[in-house]
Formats: sequence, C-alpha cells, structure tokens
Amino acid sequence: MGEVSDGYHTFNELYYYRMLYNVAFFNLLPKEWVHKSKKHHDGEECFGGGWFIVMAELPTGQVSNHYELKDWDLFKVPEKEFADEWDGHTPQEAAERLHKYLQQEHPNNMIQWTGSNLKEVIDFTGKSPRFGEWFNSWEEYENYVHTHNDILKLFCKDGSYYEVPVGSWIVKTPDGYNLPSVAKYIQQEQPEIDFEVKFAEFLERKDAELGAKAWSEEDLRELALYFYYSRNDDKHPEVDLEKEAIKFVQSKEFIESKESPVLLIARHFYELGLNAGKEK
Repeated sequence: MGEVSDGYHTFNELYYYRMLYNVAFFNLLPKEWVHKSKKHHDGEECFGGGWFIVMAELPTGQVSNHYELKDWDLFKVPEKEFADEWDGHTPQEAAERLHKYLQQEHPNNMIQWTGSNLKEVIDFTGKSPRFGEWFNSWEEYENYVHTHNDILKLFCKDGSYYEVPVGSWIVKTPDGYNLPSVAKYIQQEQPEIDFEVKFAEFLERKDAELGAKAWSEEDLRELALYFYYSRNDDKHPEVDLEKEAIKFVQSKEFIESKESPVLLIARHFYELGLNAGKEK
C-alpha cells in the first residue's frame, strides 16, 4: 500500500514528507507547548511498542501524531514518561486547529529570530544591562552577532544565557522572562559582590553614617530593598519584603546582636536576595 502512487508521489513518500514538516514545525514551537513520549497517558506503550507520540498544545487546541522510534531523535522537544491525555481530536479537527493557528496574527508575546531582524528582536527582549560595557555602538553589536554565526545571546537574570540560533522563537512569559524554543543554555556563575564595599557605597550615596543619623522607616525600607535587589533583580519576589523586615527586627538574632541595626538589616537582605537568586 505504501508504494501506491498518485503519479507523482507514493504514500510512503508523502508520509515521510509529512513527518519532516511536523519535525520542522514542532522543533520551532515554544518548549512549553510540545512534548514526545513512548507511552500514552494511560501508561500503555504506543501501539504496543516501537512507536512514539508527539503532541502540541497550540493556542487553537491540541494536535498530535505517531511515528516509529527510528525517528525519535529528529524531534528536539521535551520528553515525558507519559504523554498528556488525548482530547479526542480527529485528524480533521487537528488540521482545522493547525489551519486556524496559521491564520492567526503574529502573537505579541513571541517573535522569531530570523537572522535579519536583530533590531526587532532586541526591542522585544530588551538589552542586557551590561550592553554598554560590551559594545560602543549598535553597529558594533550587530557586526558581533553576524560574525558569530548569527547566534543571539539571550541573557537571564542570574548572568546565565541562551545561545539562540536562527529560526528559534522567543516567547515572553507573563512574568517577563524570555524563553527561546531552540537554544543552548550556558550556565554562568554570578560573581560575588563584596558586601562591605556595597554597604559603604550605600552610606555614601545616602550621605549617612552609622549612628550619626536617625534612620526613618522609609530609610530602612530603602535599605532592605537596595540590598535585596543588589543580588536579585526579580521585580516580583516571592517573599514579602516588608513582612520579612518586621520578622527580622523581632528575631533573637537582631535583638541580641551588638552590631549596628542598619548593618544587620543590610546584610540580612543582601543574603536573602543572594539565596533567592540562586534558587531561580
């Protein structure tokens, strides 16, 4: 049956083309949308073994296909032990969902790096805070990207970064993170910042001295925020910083310490921000 032809292509050729198009499409989708598994949702191996399923949750609905295990490595998508539950879609419904997805206007929370739209991509993601340290001009940065195989470096808040190749989609999550659909993740240790130096800089900026100034509640709040964000730039921290400050000043460590209260608060929030940053 696979060698039956319409005069141009056999069924085998058409199925092979379909699989390759499926690979190309799924590999460019955001990783959170797509996965592959050798087992269905109920734990049974696909078709009794030797097959796998790839599934995507598009904004227009679920779509899926099965392929032989020999093609497993072509799909560069997350692997799950069990596939998500099939919603009962038919091939016709899957085609309608794909067609509807392709007819949508380009979503405003994602952009594709094409190799020729660097300005649009950077406008979307924002520049690294250290951009001005590394490049003297936009032209210099543009030349750097193009002479490094058009690999775009997408920096994370902890200093790590993704190497994003041409063709990858970049999705902006609701909390402001930029996630590429295809990329190589480069872990980078955040350099230590000397606390004593940081504290001295803060006092100089505030034109204040320990014990020489009456620190208001607003001053102490600014102190806590300053040192928390010196190690963690998450603008929506899980911890309630004001409640944490109240809890800390009521603690035994704070009450019994002979060190300056201002110094204690600064060090506490510095370490709190450092630990929170490492957990992300």
